[in-house]
Amino acid sequence: KPIKLINPLSNEMQYVRNSLLPGLLRAVSFNQRRGKDFIKFFEIGNITFFDKKSYSSASQLKELMVVWLGDTIKHWKNPIKQDIYSIKGEVKSMLNMLNICNISFKVNENIIDILVNKNKIGIIKLIDKKIMNTYNISGNIFICSINIDLLNTYYSRGNITYNKIYSYPSIE
Repeated sequence: KPIKLINPLSNEMQYVRNSLLPGLLRAVSFNQRRGKDFIKFFEIGNITFFDKKSYSSASQLKELMVVWLGDTIKHWKNPIKQDIYSIKGEVKSMLNMLNICNISFKVNENIIDILVNKNKIGIIKLIDKKIMNTYNISGNIFICSINIDLLNTYYSRGNITYNKIYSYPSIE
């Protein structure tokens, strides 16, 4: 349920953001109208939702949302088909790079729950055609939504290594 502001700056900003999806879909629509047929965007932000238990009747959480548009990734050797299961593989790879352990997935038709230690931290799903028509988008759109606040409880900072990228190339 959206939360209405008492004193909004404008009529377009009457409600506090309760989803990252509309902004990402506007960006996808903008780019698709300019000829982009394969798009991958992400946003990290706070979303607010109605919560009876809270003093202010509202709670906030940090969310990561990734959006994919396109059924085929152009590759020099062979085109790569993209579906909900290839996206599941990308999400698992990302979580592995963050040293998140005990990742599992629960498949329910067009929705895949992302679980860490059997606790749901997010979903992967195909966007409904009705929503896509609202934004004048053609093709399939998949989204992955992850609750970062929950993800941080499973994050292990100790084992990540990196190589520094220097600003200037070496002279030999």
